[in-house]
Amino acid sequence: MKQRQVAALERTLVAQELASLLRHDLRNKLGNVRNAAYYIRRRVEQSEAALKDPRVGAFFKLIDDELGAASELIVAGLGQKDAASQPAEPVPLDSCIQDALELAAPPAHVQVRLDLHAPTPHPFQAAEVALLVRYLIENALEAMPASAPSEQVLTLRSAEDPDQVSLTVSDTGPGLSAEAVKRAFEPFFSEKPGHSGLGLRLARRIAAHHGAELRIAESAPGATLVVTFAIASLRSLHGQDS
Repeated sequence: MKQRQVAALERTLVAQELASLLRHDLRNKLGNVRNAAYYIRRRVEQSEAALKDPRVGAFFKLIDDELGAASELIVAGLGQKDAASQPAEPVPLDSCIQDALELAAPPAHVQVRLDLHAPTPHPFQAAEVALLVRYLIENALEAMPASAPSEQVLTLRSAEDPDQVSLTVSDTGPGLSAEAVKRAFEPFFSEKPGHSGLGLRLARRIAAHHGAELRIAESAPGATLVVTFAIASLRSLHGQDS
């Protein structure tokens, strides 16, 4: 898989995520302004100025209508689907995992263990899935610095059955705090200094694009993340129900 392709996809996903966050924030701010305008209108509508000048009520209505229209535009933007990075094609999950490993390039102090059993091609957007897996690998690697006192192990497992295909990524780091488990998928949340806190958020975005579930599983030591793709959802999303 070409690194340029994945890098371009990542830039697009980051831009989409930031735009979505800004739209949510702007909608909330417009709602606050609209509520404030409504309160002021109720306070002044029986005042002498409002009774003598009908334009006061008309301007308050204009403010409310324009704020409502702006909010609707934002809602319409939030409902737009992500632009497809590439057509879906039959690709084994195991191939996407191997591509992600090449992209992530685990350092020498981390031992990589592979237990891959998902060789059947399914309709994935291969670059997206490889990027999703790379985010999970990088999240695990960040928990296992070279300064760790013992050998560090990254374990990647895949499995499939007639209904689903899944990937499990485990590390031997210190594990996740209760706060991290609760907020892991929040934008910009990270307990690691110098990190953006977007990796797992974008991984979940890609998973959702494939109708998949990304979750944190209980494990000790370290942390484990699991992504599960329902085969029926994959076929339905990409028009391959037959």
